[in-house]
Amino acid sequence: MGMINLQWAAACSYFNLPLSIYLAYANISDECLWKCLKEYKKWSDGELESHRRLFLNEWQYVNPNQVITWHHESYPLLLRRLFVPPICLYYSGDLAILQKKNVAIVGSRQPSAMYLDWMNHELGMYLSEQDCSVVSGGAIGVDQASSRIALRHGRQSIVVVPSGLQKLYPKNINDWLNEPGILFLSEYMPQQEMLRHHFIRRNRIIAGLTNHLIVVQCAQKSGTMITAKYAMDLGLNIATIPDFPGNFETSGNLNLLKDGAHFICNAQDMADFISW
Repeated sequence: MGMINLQWAAACSYFNLPLSIYLAYANISDECLWKCLKEYKKWSDGELESHRRLFLNEWQYVNPNQVITWHHESYPLLLRRLFVPPICLYYSGDLAILQKKNVAIVGSRQPSAMYLDWMNHELGMYLSEQDCSVVSGGAIGVDQASSRIALRHGRQSIVVVPSGLQKLYPKNINDWLNEPGILFLSEYMPQQEMLRHHFIRRNRIIAGLTNHLIVVQCAQKSGTMITAKYAMDLGLNIATIPDFPGNFETSGNLNLLKDGAHFICNAQDMADFISW
């Protein structure tokens, strides 16, 4: 795909155009790009110039060699299942990680020590025996713990972030940028800051990248449950860990179990679940 086509893909992603519009004009010329956007968005001349200026300011930071689009040979096939798949994915790391068997692991930003101990022991034992990568959102808590455990056992992790890759959120994962076992993915241009609504969009990509989702610990009303809902809509295999019914911090776990999620207690359960 040439530079002009790549800019069109980036513009469609940046301005939230549907995949159908991107595909209909995939070979659009640079001259027609902004005319098409103006007509679709119903912008005035002044609005067009304002939006073009903002986009081109972001575009200057894009490295064409670190972007995959819908047409790219490395675009994850599993993402095509999404109702609103990302048109562009900006990345940092080894794209070959996308081809490996994986499991998505998500959960609370403030997990209890008991659940972190469970992850270190049981997830660690599973990863020490199985060549499997971990998909996470890079959030403080369960997500970061899962990626760290993967690295500690010589495995790899895909981290999907809600910001541009030059404005990583949360900031403490900047330490992973030079880690060969981490592949960062984002649908946001490199200098885009994190915005609240980006989390929900990020969560659909986490679910879309896998066939197996493990929810470690979460409340019923949480971002983790939004990821679980995306996974349910995709018909993914979902597993979680049980807990006492009166514990608010794991109310999401119990509701997932009631809805048919797999019950896992240890590394062997995890192996059975992921191989199923």
